[in-house]
Amino acid sequence: EKWEEDDEVLLSSDEKEREIFFSSQKKHRDEEDLDEIIALLGSPRWTPLPGVKLSSRQDTVAHMDGSERALAMARTACGGRLEQVLAEAQLAFIIFLALGSLEALKQWQRLLSLLCSCDTLLNSGQFTDQLSNSLRSQLELAPSDFFHDPLLSAEDTIRPALGCFFESVPINNNSAQMLFAFVQAKFGLFES
Repeated sequence: EKWEEDDEVLLSSDEKEREIFFSSQKKHRDEEDLDEIIALLGSPRWTPLPGVKLSSRQDTVAHMDGSERALAMARTACGGRLEQVLAEAQLAFIIFLALGSLEALKQWQRLLSLLCSCDTLLNSGQFTDQLSNSLRSQLELAPSDFFHDPLLSAEDTIRPALGCFFESVPINNNSAQMLFAFVQAKFGLFES
């Protein structure tokens, strides 16, 4: 039986018990689903950046040019696609920004340090454009005091990575020029 009172539907005691039972069952299922999701996903596991075995002469070049390390990472962990390495950097940045994950920040810093040091790859217009556009999109989301935040400035690897990037790209690359103008205007970086 149902009785109406002040626009509320009052339920009989049998209906109330049934509703309580089903709502507790639903809550229990939701908690189980959440536990399952956490068990499946766990904490984020970032792709490790590989070391590349080279001769001593090649080793010196590899420390200056990260192209071989980036390509090795793409081959071993990203199906041979350098775009996937860039996508992981984007994901790490978004997770850092949205969740404040320190591990995501560290992975973003590591990947940008690597990608911005790829002299050989940065002489390819397509890779330079992809990296420039990705960096700009990410940094547009960052607060204007991003490079002045005391928590981030102690381990500021992004500023040197950007400096390396701007030194490596061809001077006539439009996307890199637009990124340079953007970081100057928003963050006051690299001003003369």
